[in-house]
Amino acid sequence: MEKKRSAQQRKSLTMLFQVWLSKADEKDKALAPNVRKGKWTLILFAFFLLFGSSLIWLPVAQFVGNQLESPAGNACEIREVESGKPTFEMPVDSFENQLKRNLHENLSEKK
Repeated sequence: MEKKRSAQQRKSLTMLFQVWLSKADEKDKALAPNVRKGKWTLILFAFFLLFGSSLIWLPVAQFVGNQLESPAGNACEIREVESGKPTFEMPVDSFENQLKRNLHENLSEKK
């Protein structure tokens, strides 16, 4: 019974949104072309300013050291490959980490 009600509520909210959107579209189409163009230019400029300001004011992530701690407590290692550039590896389960470590040790012993 509750599922039917929630589905009906979603359907009615969708219909209300569609009605509101069609009314807003009709009002927008009723505007003069120059006014309509100016309105959308202003809206796009405002969005561009918000985007630009978010790039300036929000902090940038800093990678310090060889391990990063995630909120869950798993450590992520930063390793260097042959090219010398550091790579970032996401944490995986401990068995896979041990397998990778053993493979790298065996490869270095064979060389």
